[in-house]
Amino acid sequence: TIQRTRKQVDGSPNNPNSLQELVIPEKYTKTRKGDDFLFFDSGPGPERIIIFATNKAIDLLSGSDHWYADGTFKTSPLIFGQIYTIHGIKNHEVIPAVYGLLPNQLESTYDNLFAALKAKAPSLNTSNIMTDFELGARNAFRSFFPNSIVRGCFFHFCQAIYRKIKSCNEILE
Repeated sequence: TIQRTRKQVDGSPNNPNSLQELVIPEKYTKTRKGDDFLFFDSGPGPERIIIFATNKAIDLLSGSDHWYADGTFKTSPLIFGQIYTIHGIKNHEVIPAVYGLLPNQLESTYDNLFAALKAKAPSLNTSNIMTDFELGARNAFRSFFPNSIVRGCFFHFCQAIYRKIKSCNEILE
């Protein structure tokens, strides 16, 4: 398989079966240029959060008036619930800056994510945040970035309407 071949070539570690088993080798905590990339690790436990970001990426977010945030589930490592990314704008391009490996979609998890970001970058702030309509994420953004306007994404709004229409299909027929 691809995974077996990759492991033979670069010595990749085995995939852990739980968040407690996950050990991040030193070489995976830095970028190819040698910059720190592992921004935060809450440590072993069922609610473990790992954040990857460079200081340069945090600076990009600090200088961006607009952030875009969303979670993805299909590409998330099996032991995590989602990969949550926060993007900023530089030279009219949207650039991913923060990658959070999160165990779930609870508001308390987003609180922990943003608390970790603010602890290491206290001045981190923006004017506008666009995200999906997940209540936990929206509430946490409002709590940690109270001067920011949190808006819902039109794409996610349309998806929600489409799902609702499909669920009401029996009524429509």
